[in-house]
Amino acid sequence: MLMLRITARENPGNGVCLMLEGRLIMIVPWVEELEAVVMGTRSARDSVCLDLSGLRFVDARGLRLLHRLVGEGVILERVSPFIQELLSSGFE
Repeated sequence: MLMLRITARENPGNGVCLMLEGRLIMIVPWVEELEAVVMGTRSARDSVCLDLSGLRFVDARGLRLLHRLVGEGVILERVSPFIQELLSSGFE
């Protein structure tokens, strides 16, 4: 099933960590959904992190979103070595 689950977990202070489970892909609106959730959460919180431990697949558009969010101050946690390599190598 093509699905992305996003679960919020409170962090100390006024932070939140969004736990991602499933597939971050363009075919279904999961990339846009994650972007909307992060933007909405950032407006009300001091810090936002993404826990990628449950992320099973990400396509190029999803990688671009993650890369952009990191540039905007979102913290990535529990990133698989494969996704970390894609993010650091330019993936385009």
